[in-house]
Amino acid sequence: MPMPTGRPMRCALLCALLQCAGLAQPSLVLDTQPFDFGKVAPDALLRHTFALSNGGTEPLVLGRVSTSCGCTTGLLGKDTLEPGESTELAVTFNTAGLRGRSRKTVQIASNDPANPVQTLTFEPRFEIT
Repeated sequence: MPMPTGRPMRCALLCALLQCAGLAQPSLVLDTQPFDFGKVAPDALLRHTFALSNGGTEPLVLGRVSTSCGCTTGLLGKDTLEPGESTELAVTFNTAGLRGRSRKTVQIASNDPANPVQTLTFEPRFEIT
């Protein structure tokens, strides 16, 4: 089998060097946050989509998504991201029975060695009725 030459060879060598140096790794990059829903009506069903991406040089595997309460759900678009690839996390928050200011979180586990669990936050402020 012939050896690759030119650009493919340089890319293969760079990847091998990064892996040997321990620099080749996935990196979970999150959307700007906390997300503020602003003033919302009581008993509303709120939705927001967070962007997630792999800023690393190895595939990123997204794992368990957990929420701070039963009133919040999170659904990932994809669970594996190649370097530079993105996906979305759709979050739904049911405000039934809640009043005042509230801060909720969604945690995402991944194979990012620097940050294996990262947290997204969002805040609604309820209108006084």
